[in-house]
Amino acid sequence: MHAWPLALLPMLATALVPFASIDCMRPWLDGQTHGVVDKQHGRLKPRLNQDADPITLGLMEADDVACVSSLIADAFGGGIEVIDNGGQSWEDKALRGVAAAAKTYDSTEYALGLRARCGSRLKKPARLTDPTDRGAVMLIAARPSGKECVAAVELRLRRADGAHPTPLPMLDALRDAFSAKSGAPDRPYISNVCVADSCRRRGVAQALMDAAEHLAGPSGWGYDSVFLHVHEENPAALGLYEALAYEKLEALDEAPLRYFYKRLSEYAPSVSDVVAAAGR
Repeated sequence: MHAWPLALLPMLATALVPFASIDCMRPWLDGQTHGVVDKQHGRLKPRLNQDADPITLGLMEADDVACVSSLIADAFGGGIEVIDNGGQSWEDKALRGVAAAAKTYDSTEYALGLRARCGSRLKKPARLTDPTDRGAVMLIAARPSGKECVAAVELRLRRADGAHPTPLPMLDALRDAFSAKSGAPDRPYISNVCVADSCRRRGVAQALMDAAEHLAGPSGWGYDSVFLHVHEENPAALGLYEALAYEKLEALDEAPLRYFYKRLSEYAPSVSDVVAAAGR
């Protein structure tokens, strides 16, 4: 595990842990070529003059949860989708109830879900590279004051079986326990990719996706591939992921969602290997 400089410890109680202060993210920052990012400080380049509270790339901390959840709620229309496979078992019926409630999610409920998924990593960012911690991390572009978040990407471990995750880890665990595809391996999973209207078409999403892939890959968590879902009626997202070299896993699609993955090393499995491991 990478050590945190003592000088940074006071920052852990405030909003945002900058990439520039994280050992495993500093190489990405130094080597990235995204024109929108100031690599020296890990900030978004301002459009006009100087910014006293500059938008900075980093990890979500407790004080960022409110502005991040508000961004997600705005981006996804105040509701989330839980796929109903039509099953009649008791766990399927339980998930169906979750799906009905999730359609009316607001920023407060998104915040509860974020806290549940991030777990201890929300309060102890030094656990970022701890392989035993299954908590999610939110890579964000936000103001250090915690007043505004303009972009976010969530990264966590999920079974690479094509199943769309629920908002709460306990429900995922319930479904995984009874899933016929439970032998699928855990792999990094990207979700909640969103950018505020004011910062779209500047390359911010590509930069945060690139950072998430770096963290998931050999230089961070040590995995060889990363997975995600995208709605079939979201052409902008479909175009983004295909441009970023994500490959389709059509055999594992759960309509209306499409399942994609990206190879992060030469040792990554092929499409057929991923499908076989998922039990299809």
